[in-house]
This record gives sequence, C-alpha cells and structure tokens, in this order.
Amino acid sequence: MSKSATTDPIPLPKSWPQYIKAGVIHAISLAHFGLTCSSGWAADSQLARVRLSDKLDTSDTDNALLREEMRIKDARMQKINPQKRPLRPAI
Repeated sequence: MSKSATTDPIPLPKSWPQYIKAGVIHAISLAHFGLTCSSGWAADSQLARVRLSDKLDTSDTDNALLREEMRIKDARMQKINPQKRPLRPAI
C-alpha cells in the first residue's frame, strides 16, 4: 500500500482569498474521493482484468513514490561531504 495522506497543509498562494483556497481544497478532496472509490471498486471486481489493472496501477504508484523518495535522498546525500556521509553496512 502507498503511504497515507499527510496532514500538512497544501501550499497555496497567500494572496488568494479564503473562499478560493477552500474551493481548491474541496476540489482536491473530491477528486481524491472519486479515485479512492473507483480503485476500491476495481480491487473488488469480479473481472480479473479489472483487478489486475488496479493492481498494476497501485504498483506503478508505489514505484513512482519510491523513485521520488530515492531521488530526494540522493540529492540530499550529494550535498553532504563524502567523508561525513553516514555509513551503511553492505547487505
């Protein structure tokens, strides 16, 4: 499963009026709800093709999250002096 949503606020421009910010947040949450419902329907479908498609979408999402996490980690490690980087034992 992918990580659950964080509770951090969505960064929106400070100059936007409050009702615009609320509208954007509501639109995002409605889209998230729709995607969650359709994914749940697909995961419980009797059609194997639909279940496999949902499983593939979930795997693609997890892979994208892991790639992004590795990209962030690698970028942070490049900023650290090689002699001061943490040592990790070989597996």
